[in-house]
Amino acid sequence: AILVMAPISQWANQLYPWNELEVRLYAGGDATFVYFNDDGKDRFSLSKMEYTTITFTWTDSKKELMIGARQGKYDGMVQSIKLNIVVVSKGHGVGVNATTNPDKTVTYSGSAMTVNL
Repeated sequence: AILVMAPISQWANQLYPWNELEVRLYAGGDATFVYFNDDGKDRFSLSKMEYTTITFTWTDSKKELMIGARQGKYDGMVQSIKLNIVVVSKGHGVGVNATTNPDKTVTYSGSAMTVNL
């Protein structure tokens, strides 16, 4: 499984826009996750086509994370995102707090990329 985590906040736009995310990978099988993001201001982003998606694909046998090209755009979106990637194991990448020692950190700027772990 893949879990993408934003910073802990009290309300949706408190720390927005997010320019740092934690990507948790749960080994044992392949997985796909589509990350959706919009301006967080109202519920009309879908009907206005003002949002982005990024597809994450984990291939367990290769220990490879493919991060697809960003699709879409909206006013105020961040151009690059620091991704802290964590392969979850006992005592590592667990709980709700950010992991202090990710397995790999990459800067994602909207183009497809592959991360080998």
